Amino acid sequence: MKKIVLAVMMMAMIAMLTACTEAADTVTDMNDTVSDAETILQDYKETMDNVDEMGEDALDGSVDVSVQTNNTSLDDYKFVYNGTTIAPDMNTNEFMDALGEPLQYYEVKSCAFEGMDKIYTYTSFEIGTYPNGDDDLVSYIYFKDDTVTTEEGAYIGMSKADVLALYGDNYEDNAGVITYSKGGMELRFIFSGESLASIEYSTTVLDET
Repeated sequence: MKKIVLAVMMMAMIAMLTACTEAADTVTDMNDTVSDAETILQDYKETMDNVDEMGEDALDGSVDVSVQTNNTSLDDYKFVYNGTTIAPDMNTNEFMDALGEPLQYYEVKSCAFEGMDKIYTYTSFEIGTYPNGDDDLVSYIYFKDDTVTTEEGAYIGMSKADVLALYGDNYEDNAGVITYSKGGMELRFIFSGESLASIEYSTTVLDET
């Protein structure tokens, strides 16, 4: 009788934790059900303990917690300007102060999300953002001239052969636009003949909306 009561309680708790998971069809072995439920609850407890520890670490400053989406990581393509790293899906709070005042600023209501899309124009590049709750995340970075380079060393005016030598042959070529994809973002090189005319980093999040 105790096992039956415990099984019912465990199944109810699992349903609350998973929020949208449907109940199992038929309980064929009550002992197995109790064991599985206890395992799931133990895993959940360990997960919540880890979350609590991360929260405490974040509060005391022992761990750096940044807002990111789309699995942006250190291995993804990124633009480094005067020591400041900028990449698609990064929170603008992480770098905007370091860039200083833009030459131009423009905003318009977002078609994909609640809030405003924003464009920041600097001397040699432009940054576009999309809203994510109270935050603004990078949607694209566009190079305007040859005074800035990608982290790997590509710049406007570079030959197509040199770009391919830097990035390899794992790309898509569409009418003169070569696109490399990594980690939910794209790095596009637009050529005029054999010369690099434009460079753009962009998120793929907007492609999914």
